[in-house]
Parts: sequence; C-alpha cells; structure tokens
Amino acid sequence: MWTYYFLFIFALFLTIAIEGTAIFLLNKFWLKKFSLKEIIACALLTTPLTLPYLWFLFPYFLQTNSIEYIIFSESFAVLVETVIIAFLLKLCLKKSFTISFVANATSFLIGLIIMPILF
Repeated sequence: MWTYYFLFIFALFLTIAIEGTAIFLLNKFWLKKFSLKEIIACALLTTPLTLPYLWFLFPYFLQTNSIEYIIFSESFAVLVETVIIAFLLKLCLKKSFTISFVANATSFLIGLIIMPILF
C-alpha cells in the first residue's frame, strides 16, 4: 500500500510540473498578463485539490482502467480546476476552462507516454 502513496506523490509533483509548464506557455503565448509567481501559485493550488480525488476516492466507485473512469475523473479535474483558475487569476470561465483543459490534456497525454516507460 505504501507503494501506492509514493506513486501518488510522484504523480502529484509530475502533474504540477507538467500543468504548471502548460499554464506558463499559455500565458507566454496567449494571455501575456500573469507573473511567474501567479502561475506557480495556480499550479500549486489546482492539482493538489483535485488529484487526491482521482487517486483515492473515485476508484471506490469506478474501475480505474475503464473509459468511464478516465472520462469522469478528467472531466472532474477540468471543471474544478476551471473554477479555481477563474478565482485565482480573476479570469472569465471561458478562458479558465481553456487553460484547465489544455493543462489537463497535456498532463494526461504525457502520462500516457511516460507511464509505460517508467513502470
């Protein structure tokens, strides 16, 4: 069981790094209005507030290797993080949704690539 917790911590830090980078790049090339401090704060607050649900709560209700789990959990993360990003960065929901969707899609796709390599 401890191995699962260590994998979670690894996934948490990796997801923060990937999604933080995605938000940074979106800001650099699209939004062009937030400081690095604001972007880091956003990355450090969004992922830790959603990832534990995906790892520790949702598996009790859905089979983790099912398409339903992936759709439900990623939708949950995108929607919750949209609200958090809108609040933290004082953006409209449309821009916040775009940021959340791109960040989560990026971390999901990179996860698909690196997980078989690492494990």
